[in-house]
Amino acid sequence: MKTTLSYKIDLKDKSRGTFDAVSFLTIYMVLLCAIPSYLSLPVLGSLGKPSVLWGLLGIAWWLYFRLQLVTSLAAVSNQVKIAAFLFISSVLLTFAITNLVGQPSHLTTTSQSSLLRALSWTGVMLVAMDGIPDRQRLLSLLRRIVLVGALMSLLGLTQFLTKQPIIDVLDFPGFVADDNLGAIFDRGGFIRSSATAAHPLEYGAVLCFTLPLAFVLAHVDLSRGVLRRWLPVALIGFAAAISMSRSAMIGIALGILLVIPVIPAHLRMRATLGAIGLGAVVVFTIPGMLGTIRGLFLGISAEPSSVSRIDSFGEALVIALHNPFFGQGLSALGPTEIILDNQFLLLLVELGFIGVATFAFLVLTAISIGWILARKYRDSYWRSIGPAVSSSIASGASSFLFFDGLSFAIAAGFMFLFLGTAGSMARICASSRDGRTVPYDTGPLEVEVNSKSGG
Repeated sequence: MKTTLSYKIDLKDKSRGTFDAVSFLTIYMVLLCAIPSYLSLPVLGSLGKPSVLWGLLGIAWWLYFRLQLVTSLAAVSNQVKIAAFLFISSVLLTFAITNLVGQPSHLTTTSQSSLLRALSWTGVMLVAMDGIPDRQRLLSLLRRIVLVGALMSLLGLTQFLTKQPIIDVLDFPGFVADDNLGAIFDRGGFIRSSATAAHPLEYGAVLCFTLPLAFVLAHVDLSRGVLRRWLPVALIGFAAAISMSRSAMIGIALGILLVIPVIPAHLRMRATLGAIGLGAVVVFTIPGMLGTIRGLFLGISAEPSSVSRIDSFGEALVIALHNPFFGQGLSALGPTEIILDNQFLLLLVELGFIGVATFAFLVLTAISIGWILARKYRDSYWRSIGPAVSSSIASGASSFLFFDGLSFAIAAGFMFLFLGTAGSMARICASSRDGRTVPYDTGPLEVEVNSKSGG
């Protein structure tokens, strides 16, 4: 007798009236994406961005939370958290060594700021890992991530159609604008949208992180209407198709290929036809787009940015070999040094082989955990959500091969948000036989804000 598995997810979030980790992470995404990257707060000094300060508050909250628990850290650790602590330890170790050995004076402040940013990302990651209480709240967070991706895509599409930055009219009290105010990027005669990101490559990374997740939720989150599920997919997909970014196209292609097996077999052909239809719309409604996209890949050997990436490999290895194990230190390459459009290569220079190995191990562990959970827990939730998160991380991480993603606030924020989400999945599943509850004796990170909260 043949068994048909249901992929429908219908979970109601009953946490209204509490401020918990998902609330914290939602505010983080708003601070990260709603405030244009060219704006900064002078009062924050070299940190600049409110999202960095919010992440630092997160690590303080996590530490306070840990002190309240009677459960040992080892009892609630998982593969992702262990990998995360290995990476952060390598960052702290490199910072300590370079400061003991001594750095040029102009690098001291920048390395300290870089360390604070790394701690901010850590705060976001740990709050996600240990604060998301159950799979209902996890689903709420994933829906909000998709919404942010859709809104970023909508703004990017508006910029493409109007050929205007749009956001240059925004004025937030207390903020100052840098030289990127009103900047417009183009390629092949087409505008390269960036939404509120600092660069089109960073905008492309957001699309990579969000489209695989949106694609899976559109198929399985059936408690929502068709428009609410598929409009984000259409917006993000169309934005990616006209992004004029090789890294975004390659990353999204990888992410979609990874999630295709998650989709029920009878829907895969429909999804394939939808993708072909989207491509046809782009080709026939935007004259010259097909030729420009073809040139992105066929003319790669002659493009200055690609040549620069290839030429920088040799120079980066020479610098890295000066201190191969612990690197030259955070922000060791100043603005006058070589430009490395590869985050992993930049980590090799800054943190050495140990740093880049621990970061790669963290990313690969987070990618693998979703597929492991999908095989271990055979219910429809983990069989869809697990691979969706893993595919999004793989898609976003692949874009880091084409630019220094951790140098950009939004790209780095999304990376560590997703890494924390992967860790939360492992923790939720490890807490019980069916992967539904949390393991902590004192409950998840949350603050009661409404005594009348309820369903």
